[in-house]
Amino acid sequence: MPLLDDRFSNIDQQPSAKLRDARRSTRHDGIRGDELSGALGEIVKSHFVDCASYYEKCEVTDTHGSLSNEVDLVFLNHFHPAFLLKDRPRAFFIEGVLAAAEVKTSLDKSETIDCLQKAQAFKRLLPRVEGNDLQTHNVEAEDWSRYLLRRPFFAFAYEDTRRLSTIHRNIEEWINAHQIPDVEQIDAFFIRNKGIIVNLGSGSGTLEIRDANGDLLSGFVRNETTAVFSQLILWLSSVCPTFTSLHPILLRYMNFSTAGFVK
Repeated sequence: MPLLDDRFSNIDQQPSAKLRDARRSTRHDGIRGDELSGALGEIVKSHFVDCASYYEKCEVTDTHGSLSNEVDLVFLNHFHPAFLLKDRPRAFFIEGVLAAAEVKTSLDKSETIDCLQKAQAFKRLLPRVEGNDLQTHNVEAEDWSRYLLRRPFFAFAYEDTRRLSTIHRNIEEWINAHQIPDVEQIDAFFIRNKGIIVNLGSGSGTLEIRDANGDLLSGFVRNETTAVFSQLILWLSSVCPTFTSLHPILLRYMNFSTAGFVK
């Protein structure tokens, strides 16, 4: 696919350009972080066709009343009620969420743990998926518990001074030390100047990666690559749930009132 390879090589330069621009415009880490978070959201939206909109610094809720921590980016599908998107709502409905992300200007061990904690809180949210929705989506059965009955959560970092293998080890050490259930673990890290760490789960789901012997890999795997952003777009296209039909989200949170009618 030489055409797509050429296009994606340009895409992969965009986050680097945004980082240079942010450094020129301000030295304040908080302002720079906010600017870079919004820049990533805009780039993702322009390249990921299923993303209807994105919002920064918000929370997500489910029908059980559970609430995520504040996350940097939430990407919405086309079914989230539009009138609830005005005036930057504080919390979105999980059924209308494609994916969520934590964005770091500079990643280190403490920031890595922050990403893992926020991922766990988000992955505890349970969208109501029922009826025809269980038949008209793109998620492999093996991944239902990760990407359909929960939604993808990833971290994106513009830079990190650690080796990718060290980041990988820090992730697994924290998850093992805290005995995080498989379904509550972060789904991926994308680190612009280092590479990608992806959680394959059991290894037999949507993303199947084999070692040199042809055996399926499972759990967290890493790849030192410069094609970080283009791989993010391809990963989102693979794991985010796409519906051809969806029951109205509002009816999951409110009922049509049948009281007071007369004939």
